[in-house]
Amino acid sequence: MGKIKGHDRITQIVEKFNLFSNVFMRVVFQDLSACQHVLRILTGNPCLTLINVRTEYEIAKLKSHDSRLDVLAEDSEGDLYNLELQRDQYLDHAKRVRFYNAMVDSEMLEKGKDYENLPDLTVYYISEDDLWKEKKTCYQLEKKLSMTDVPYIDGVTIVYINAEIDDQSDIAQLMNYFRTADPYDDSQGDLSRRVHFLKCEEEGTAIMCKVTDELVEYGMEIGEERGIELGIKSVVLRMAARGKKLSEILEDTGVSLELAKDWLKEAAIFPI
Repeated sequence: MGKIKGHDRITQIVEKFNLFSNVFMRVVFQDLSACQHVLRILTGNPCLTLINVRTEYEIAKLKSHDSRLDVLAEDSEGDLYNLELQRDQYLDHAKRVRFYNAMVDSEMLEKGKDYENLPDLTVYYISEDDLWKEKKTCYQLEKKLSMTDVPYIDGVTIVYINAEIDDQSDIAQLMNYFRTADPYDDSQGDLSRRVHFLKCEEEGTAIMCKVTDELVEYGMEIGEERGIELGIKSVVLRMAARGKKLSEILEDTGVSLELAKDWLKEAAIFPI
């Protein structure tokens, strides 16, 4: 009975996931068609065709900080798209984007190749809150030479997008859907179909329950009513004890900043 009860609790958690939850987002965007739908809206190109999508794409370096991209996609023209979802308001977002751009470039330029072989890269940095506080849904960086209208073209486009400001655009509607991930809202085509599959269909919910179960195994074993919360708390504390940064912990678990800080303070663990 305890196992059944635990499974029902996990199903309840899955139902509440939205696309700002890293756990859910990773599984949703493993589906190429769902990711393609999102990028068609973000780029404004309804004909964009993806040929490859990877979630949690890890770039390891021997002498520098490793990076793990939320989503890295490639289209039929060889152009790359990096989707980064961010819930932490207190990071240096501009420098984070700079670091990830550099990591992608170093990964994509094969040794001995000329710099002109670097693919074009567009970074969509998506947040729940309006990070720049200018009351816009989208902020695209414009690069040009000082005191001129001459554009500076380096093949990298950076766009900040948020779900706080609704300017009635297609992108704003997409961001509203990111916030709800309502499985009965079919307004977002292949993305809606993927969300419905994972939340409502037996095969899809089995996938999500398995993924979520990895986070809450501890709570399931002790079989308490608060087992789910205790299980996630255990994961947070173990990650911090292993030296994970607070921003990484928040991304991997979907826990709020306030709750994570309370748990870590209680355990006298102070991650970076």
